[in-house]
Amino acid sequence: MKKRLILLFLITLLVGCNKSDPEATQTEEITPTPGLATPVVQTTQTPDVEASAVDYLNSWKDSDFQAMYELLDTASQAVISEEEFSQLYHDFAVELALESLDYRILSSFIDPAQAQVAVSVEYNSRLIEGLSREIILMLTLTDGEWKIEWSKALIFPELAGENQLQLTRIVPSRGNIYDRNGSVIVAYAEAVSLGMKRVVLLFTPPTTPAGSAAIESLVSRAKDSQVMVYTILVSSPAFFNSTGAEVLKSLTAETNGNFFTFSGEEPLPDFISLFAPLRSTYLINYQSQIVTSGSHTLELTMSSDLGESQGQREFFLDVQPPNPIFISPPRVITRKMVQTGSDTLPISDFEPGSITLGLIVEFPDQHPRELEEVIFRVDGEVVSRLTEEPYDHFVWDLSQYENSAVHYLTIEAVDLLGLSKQSIQTPIEVIIDIPPQSISTILADNAPAFAGLALVLILGMLLFILISRGTIKPEFKFGLNRFFRNGGKEKNNTSQLKKINQDGEFIGSSGNPNSLEIKKQKAFRLIPISDVLQQQVPEPIQGGEDDVILGNDPSPGIINIPHPSVVKQHARITIQPDGEFVITDEGSPSGTWINYKQILSNKPHPLKDGDIIHIGEAGFRYQLMDKASDLPFTEEKTT
Repeated sequence: MKKRLILLFLITLLVGCNKSDPEATQTEEITPTPGLATPVVQTTQTPDVEASAVDYLNSWKDSDFQAMYELLDTASQAVISEEEFSQLYHDFAVELALESLDYRILSSFIDPAQAQVAVSVEYNSRLIEGLSREIILMLTLTDGEWKIEWSKALIFPELAGENQLQLTRIVPSRGNIYDRNGSVIVAYAEAVSLGMKRVVLLFTPPTTPAGSAAIESLVSRAKDSQVMVYTILVSSPAFFNSTGAEVLKSLTAETNGNFFTFSGEEPLPDFISLFAPLRSTYLINYQSQIVTSGSHTLELTMSSDLGESQGQREFFLDVQPPNPIFISPPRVITRKMVQTGSDTLPISDFEPGSITLGLIVEFPDQHPRELEEVIFRVDGEVVSRLTEEPYDHFVWDLSQYENSAVHYLTIEAVDLLGLSKQSIQTPIEVIIDIPPQSISTILADNAPAFAGLALVLILGMLLFILISRGTIKPEFKFGLNRFFRNGGKEKNNTSQLKKINQDGEFIGSSGNPNSLEIKKQKAFRLIPISDVLQQQVPEPIQGGEDDVILGNDPSPGIINIPHPSVVKQHARITIQPDGEFVITDEGSPSGTWINYKQILSNKPHPLKDGDIIHIGEAGFRYQLMDKASDLPFTEEKTT
């Protein structure tokens, strides 16, 4: 008993220790900042982008173009109206003979106010099997809803830009159908049609109101699919003009079909000849004369036994001139000197003499057509023309180029419409490689001149020896013979030769009694170095102490060089105070060249005997000539 009391006391003590005091326990509370509202966090979930894409594609499957248009964003609706939008999808379905549409979502991407949904679309066409395309739907989040950013590529990717869809149907030849007696029931025949036609042949009795509604629904579907309805009313003649018959006539006319009546007494219409023009499509080719890009209208009128049919189609045509292009032209052409001919009569020439340049003519508008001509120009001048195929290369004659220069090549293509375009300038540098002449070559080229000079020196020395020995005693005026007899020395009586002018006045110095003064005049001449230039300038150009102006101008005071590369006042040759001649280019476009190196404009350049001078492309050899004065001489004696 005592143990039970002690145990009960311990339990009571433990319960009393665990009892909490409400006043002793304090709870921490978040005290809001004075003056600020308590923040409220709300989370808005982004709409499902694939669901929006499915809504758009389902509306397309159901041909609900209005619902599709309502899913477009504001920018797309500003570009195309709902009527135009619906007409595009309707025309696409008709042209493709679209029966149904299937799709499959491939992937989607959101970032965060824009999204992309990749879709595989199956176009179930009655004309083309297995036609499918992958399209990308671009969506924009607007007022909490995903809207479609529309373009024509969402109908069919190939319709991007200004492209249009057009199918050409060509029906193969058909066999004949015979009856059991061997007579031809259906035979194939050529016919002209504006397009493949589809016809519903409707045999019907007089219609009831319910039947009229069904036929009206059929006609409406036929109109949407551009199918003609040929109606044959099977009844007694009493019903041929009834109200029901008039309804059938009206509905048939809406599809451009024909209405027939059959009572059993008259023969049925000849459906073979009736449907023959509708069986085939014929491709009509014609030569267009349109030379401008833009929208155009094509109108076609067809006459047949059934009457006259007309059709119009508006189309966009891109017309651009042909684009000629050089194929891998060389940047540099080096013409090297080669020796031809025999050993006794060598001939120097440069190779290559010509080069073939490949070209191609493209049609950027994707409408290849015949060319009238292709023109090849060098430095703006027409060099060659191609007026018949093949238009794939030109042969450039290089034989006329004897100086190093950069030439600019262009080609121009002209098509049968008269449209033409010139290519960009292609620079090609032609380098004339002239090797330096060896001493043996110089001696060989100037052998006659050296031989003549040697002969003159030998004769002069021989004459001097004979005169010195007294073998020859020339008679000189004013006692010059005495001067030579005395060995050039004479006591107390020296003679000096002086030149006198026409008035008898002496010219020259009299300081040295033994001096012999003879004044010489400087002169030069320019000799053409090519056969063509020799025909243009038959005589060498000669000059002296007066300035010589060289140019392509027959005016007085100008030495005329009739060459296309020479301008009116091209260069000037003058004599310096020291008696040397210099040449100055007058700022010509084609320049002045000395020994195949171009000199600076408006800066005198000294000339040396034998220099090769090119005035533009006209080449000359420069030669000096010393002319002694023709004035008389006199002898002045001093003692």
